Amino acid sequence: MDRQELEIIAGKNQEESDVVQNNLAAGRAKDFADYKYQVGIIFGFAKANSILQGLAQAQLEDDDDE
Repeated sequence: MDRQELEIIAGKNQEESDVVQNNLAAGRAKDFADYKYQVGIIFGFAKANSILQGLAQAQLEDDDDE
């Protein structure tokens, strides 16, 4: 996977995370359990984007070595 593909995936993750964040901000959590579930989704997207960013950085450094 090249760096551009990683950035596209990270962007899509961020878009989905934004939707969940907007739902929370609008008070759409049904109850506390739903709230915790949605926060977990946001955390998961943040963690995934962190991993993708690390992969993109490693790929960039590999390209610099060539």
